[in-house]
Amino acid sequence: MKIIIPDIPIPILLDIVQCLESIKGVIELEPLLWNVEHKSISDVFDEIQPNLIFIHESQLDMAFELICQEFEFQYVLVGNDPIPSHISKMPAVILTTNENAQFKQPSMQIQPLARVAQIHNANVDNTLASNVVINSTNINITPNIQQLLLFLVSKYNAIVFGNQPLQLHQYIGAVNMFERATLIQSAKAVVDFSEYDFWDASYLKVPCICMNPRHPFIIPFNNIQSLDNNLNGILHNNIVRTKYIKDCHEQVYDNNTSYHFCSQVFKTIGKSAPAAVLDEIATTLIQYIESLKHDRHT
Repeated sequence: MKIIIPDIPIPILLDIVQCLESIKGVIELEPLLWNVEHKSISDVFDEIQPNLIFIHESQLDMAFELICQEFEFQYVLVGNDPIPSHISKMPAVILTTNENAQFKQPSMQIQPLARVAQIHNANVDNTLASNVVINSTNINITPNIQQLLLFLVSKYNAIVFGNQPLQLHQYIGAVNMFERATLIQSAKAVVDFSEYDFWDASYLKVPCICMNPRHPFIIPFNNIQSLDNNLNGILHNNIVRTKYIKDCHEQVYDNNTSYHFCSQVFKTIGKSAPAAVLDEIATTLIQYIESLKHDRHT
């Protein structure tokens, strides 16, 4: 099965292509990255004639409509807005970050997940070791969060990284996905202000507390007192720390990895157009993540 994924900076697309790359030697599967800057969609279809393509809503132009009229294929749409009226072909499934979206087509909510393909091989780097690591990406710096950050860096041996620059001596700048994994793996704990890092930290067995988390099993904080008390607990109370790491790690395998999400995408595609290969992809993705349970990081 030939699957085209555009090479654009959208995390879920990168997650999906990495998951498919992991299993392409197990089943007959050909995931291909499409360089949108150098090749038009018409050239892609003329050369490759894919069975399935992932498309961002910004690509739903007349060129795509012409492809829909000329070729037989399925597509997965990534976006939050209604499908333009000039597009005659409907997607097999829509992947969206809009919690309030109401689509006529099948849709799946994009939420934070353990991005296993990116983080699985993370190792401890003693030169980057810290008691606490904080990711500034996706943080809305309110006065309350500013106070919490200042408290953390003043009391704990902390490292701050991420795409949002902060005026802190502990801020080391933006990092790539592999450096991020190393920073998490090298920390004794993660403080997460956006629930963006929780699943990755839990996969790597690094305890993580979150500001106003959505899940009841995550240790929360929302002020300096709760932050200090709960962070001290997972850093210094071995019974609390060990149980919390174990419980959170188990939650990762309850449909909270990129492999689980990718598997569900292919199951959903298969509901609209049943095909053995779609079921095989979905099943193989689950088998692959289950096989990692016994690997050295798990």
